[in-house]
Amino acid sequence: MRKRVLRWLGRALAVALLISTPVQAFDQTTYELQVLLTELGYEPGPVDGLSGQRTRDALERFATEHQLIGDTDPAEILQQLRQLASGGVSQTTGLAIEIMPQIGLSTTIAVSPDGRLIAASDHGGQIAIADLATGRVLRTLVGHGEGVADIAFSSDGSTLASASRDDTARLWDVASGRLLHILPLPDDGRSVAFSPQGSELATAGLFSEVQFWSVRTGERLRVLKPKQGLSNLFFMDGGRQLLATTFSSIEIWDLSRERVLLKIGPDLDMDSYISHGDLSPDGRFFAASVGKEDVVVWDLASGRENTRFSADDYTPLVFLPNGQSILSRVDGKLQVRSAQTGQFIRELPGSGAGMARTPQGQLVLAGKTMRVVDPETGNTMSEIDSKTVGQGLGSFAADSSTIEIVSHEGLRSLDVRTGQMGPLSAFDRKGSHFTTAADTTVFYSEGKVLFWDNPTHSLRATAEFDAAALDVSPDGRIVAVTSADWKSVSLIDATSAALLHRIDLADHVHGVSFSPDGELVALTTFHETVLARSATGQVLHRSGKGGDVPTFSPEGRLLVTRRLAATSSEDGDLLIWETATGQLMRTIEAGNDEITAFAFSPDGQELASLGNSGLIRIRHATTGQLLRTLPNRFGGGRGQLAYSADGRTLAAALTWSGQVQLWDPKQGELLAQSFAFKDGEWVTLTPEGFFTGSESGARHLAVVRGLQSYSIDQLFEALYRPDLVAAKLAGDPDLLFSDAAGQIDLEVVLDTGAAPGIDIANLEDGVIVDTDRIEVSALVTDRGGGIGRVEWRVNGVTLGLDSRGFDRLSSHAGQIGPVPIEITQLLTLDPGTNLIEAVAYNREGLISSAPSRVTVTWDGQSASEPPTLHVLAVGVDEYHDSRLRLNFAASDATAVGEAFRRAGEGLYQKVEVTTLLDAAVTSSGLAEAFEALSARVRTRDVFVLFMAGHGKTQDGQYYFLPQDFRYVDETSVAEHGIGQHQFQAWLSIIPARKSLLLYDTCESGSLTNGMASRGLEEVAALARLTRAMGRTVMSASTDSAPALEGYRGHGVFTYALLQALNEGDSNSDGTIAVTELAGSVDIAVPELSYAAFNFRQIPQMSIVGSDFPVAQRADILGALAAPDLERPPPSQHTHVIIAPAELFAGPEAGSEPNSVLPVGTLVSAMQSSGSFFAVFKDGKALGYVDGSTLALVN
Repeated sequence: MRKRVLRWLGRALAVALLISTPVQAFDQTTYELQVLLTELGYEPGPVDGLSGQRTRDALERFATEHQLIGDTDPAEILQQLRQLASGGVSQTTGLAIEIMPQIGLSTTIAVSPDGRLIAASDHGGQIAIADLATGRVLRTLVGHGEGVADIAFSSDGSTLASASRDDTARLWDVASGRLLHILPLPDDGRSVAFSPQGSELATAGLFSEVQFWSVRTGERLRVLKPKQGLSNLFFMDGGRQLLATTFSSIEIWDLSRERVLLKIGPDLDMDSYISHGDLSPDGRFFAASVGKEDVVVWDLASGRENTRFSADDYTPLVFLPNGQSILSRVDGKLQVRSAQTGQFIRELPGSGAGMARTPQGQLVLAGKTMRVVDPETGNTMSEIDSKTVGQGLGSFAADSSTIEIVSHEGLRSLDVRTGQMGPLSAFDRKGSHFTTAADTTVFYSEGKVLFWDNPTHSLRATAEFDAAALDVSPDGRIVAVTSADWKSVSLIDATSAALLHRIDLADHVHGVSFSPDGELVALTTFHETVLARSATGQVLHRSGKGGDVPTFSPEGRLLVTRRLAATSSEDGDLLIWETATGQLMRTIEAGNDEITAFAFSPDGQELASLGNSGLIRIRHATTGQLLRTLPNRFGGGRGQLAYSADGRTLAAALTWSGQVQLWDPKQGELLAQSFAFKDGEWVTLTPEGFFTGSESGARHLAVVRGLQSYSIDQLFEALYRPDLVAAKLAGDPDLLFSDAAGQIDLEVVLDTGAAPGIDIANLEDGVIVDTDRIEVSALVTDRGGGIGRVEWRVNGVTLGLDSRGFDRLSSHAGQIGPVPIEITQLLTLDPGTNLIEAVAYNREGLISSAPSRVTVTWDGQSASEPPTLHVLAVGVDEYHDSRLRLNFAASDATAVGEAFRRAGEGLYQKVEVTTLLDAAVTSSGLAEAFEALSARVRTRDVFVLFMAGHGKTQDGQYYFLPQDFRYVDETSVAEHGIGQHQFQAWLSIIPARKSLLLYDTCESGSLTNGMASRGLEEVAALARLTRAMGRTVMSASTDSAPALEGYRGHGVFTYALLQALNEGDSNSDGTIAVTELAGSVDIAVPELSYAAFNFRQIPQMSIVGSDFPVAQRADILGALAAPDLERPPPSQHTHVIIAPAELFAGPEAGSEPNSVLPVGTLVSAMQSSGSFFAVFKDGKALGYVDGSTLALVN
């Protein structure tokens, strides 16, 4: 076995000479293997392209961990390493699915030749490829250990090249994000350029030669050795010439002869260093920022200086598409000047850290936002703004259930058991920096240190300080404030804001940290690490090695610092110190992947670190041995790491992408990612694509396969599953997640094909019409996934549904490509402005299009007469399947219908109640009722739907069980229940804008072997139901026991609803608005259910649209009440007497009992008051018994 492994290693390294040969030649394959092994944490030693023992040992560790033995082809091994380094992107199919936030792009940018894509990077080393039209990020390329200085697209747009200060250039496949090749550079990468044919890549470093590489193979083809280092590379004359800049001149090289054809500009001193440069589109002019103050434009034909003008230091610049003018930054403003004379032409709004032009004649200006600008007018044509919020990690709760998430916008908590994010608690003022621990968040603003109390979200105290940095002890008692000059640290009492001590240092302070018990404080500067007592300020130990980010192990035995060194090869290493002696125990080398964050596990045995590449490595804390690497492909850069107290969760906050990742650190599995956005929205999703979030959070995320992207919001129908997110985070104890993921996940959904395109065709946005009924047409185009249903909405309410065999119509014989289908819909409008939306789904109904929207104004007036209230009340007790029979659903439907009739008198012109009970409640019966109502209901009317009976939530969708439902197996519910799509179709023909849908259903455990936890699944079902219909929904599902027993002759939800029609008038205006009704029910249902059944039934509500009065205040329960014994008894026996039951005439034990019911007597019972129940036998009222003598009949 070992011989086979060693034979494989020999082939993988492609070593041409025997290991004992003293001199080896540089080998490209060995070099790439070393780079990737370093990035993955296998520490192969120097990255030099030579096969040494450390490289072989690293490969053997990699082979053992990944079970790679035997005669494996070296190219395949390299491909696997590339795949791991790319975060799991397949090197063969390129079908990886990425989930990306919409983020702002900045600094280094490049536009693809077709103008569709933009690639951008900042100083962190990550590269984002985005769709310029939509702003959606399509790819995040991770791997560079330091900042990216230049990026370029190949001529066909299929390949991207990047040059980094980590001494490498890299080639990437644009469509898949695959890493193609790693190219070694002698020093800092500065410039890359593709030949016009796209077959060669030129690279240049800061002081080194220009190298030419095969794009296909990654082989170095030749080397150009100028006297000075070259940058700003541009191919000219069909690829036969190369223009480049030295520090102080421009050179044009003949590549075939490898000699300089033309040198422009004298050799100037270093103060005239040429930084940014650009070649005009026609190749006639070259412009560069020279030194700190000038922009110079040269005529390349004559070699003469055309013009020179003053500009900002090292300004970026770009020629406008006309080639006659140039954009640069002057006095902090963007100015367009003549390339011939330097004369000022116009000013453009904003500022650009990066600049590029598009083939379509536009400019792209990058900074905190990305703007596409018309260069002639300065008008912004589109803008890509950063949606994500850079997040920091506070402390985990003691029970490991939540972690505090801190940003400049405020404080919120993330529940790591469910993925739910709490509301944002904004600070009084935005500050430049902050920190949090225990119950204290400290944050600095405008010369003051503010002490924030986390539990109460209130300001506790303030102190006057000019602070550069803040740190707080783990118990929240002491705050360390680094002075504005970075030369001292003040220790402050967090309760009183009083100064305790000040520690002065001779050097710049880079980090402060408290020990877990708060007894010690560690300070780091560039040249030393200091340990002191926090109570007295006494210095205990000093070392001669500087660093930053000092971090104590949980028991305080070890201190880890990140090294700051004069050489980049040592910068970012981790130093492990013993706190008792102050001695350095071990150094963990960062290699090419600078370590930006680290954290100890709760037991102190493991040390996790985050690299600039995004990879998270977990090592043994004492020995430094690499234990596992977490293959994060979502970008790294600056961030934070934190373990939960139980060690089950590792949280990683990645500042660049604005996300918090939740990992299982033992299994190395990514559980979920949480994103918070500037508008307060948020999303948490699993790698499989199931997500939960706030109402609009999913609009800020994109799902990407290849170069096709969708908003996560377009997958809502299939993948919005809060219940499954919670199951995954909880370890999936009931296998709910694995069962669901075995049926559907993100890949399965995307495999169903693209959503169709849809465009409203016959209306211009903002049109004014003189009628409230208009015909709207839209063009629907099959884009590969077929055409399913089409939804029409007016002001968010679904008023049209169309699905008429579109696939048959979407392609014609002899027609190349899909044929757009025209569909029409008659819609009714409200007075004033109406938002009309059309949405199309693919054939399987799993992916929706982005909505096509227009606004239409009807200048008419509402009718003067009051509206009509239409109530459809539905209830089923007598199910065909006797196991499903209920006691109060039918009577509740009757009661609700009568209640709204009474409460609507005087508020409406009239109240029309339609009641369907028992045998009438079939799919056909309901369809007839809705059809009849559609002929009577007007736009201005109010519609109330009440459904009582059995409901079932399955796969995140709600189903109502009709009277004739028969249960055979798990498929019966979806096949024979009435689901949201059927309700959507029925309700789409009800034009009333003001609607209220009420569902009081029993989710019976008798259908299955037992009741599963379903709270979050019901949340998902309610959200789908509301989204499908655009109407307010209130629901409450209960188990079979309280449904059979009821509460005072009603279901608990119905009782609370009837009670709210009397007690819900919170503003005392005499009417009950929808929000008042919902608020009253929301409070009453948990209280009533707990009092009666000792558990809290939680209603689910989703209120959409504007609030409106639905009824007048009325004592409905009093009006409907009858003596308990005069009420219609339940239709079947509900209870059995389990102890001799004294029978009383009233619901109290104050008088002598009339008789005693023997044990075993079957009765029907309804709760009356207190612990007493009214009992019946064979339809005859018997009296009242104490509930302790009853047991429910199953």
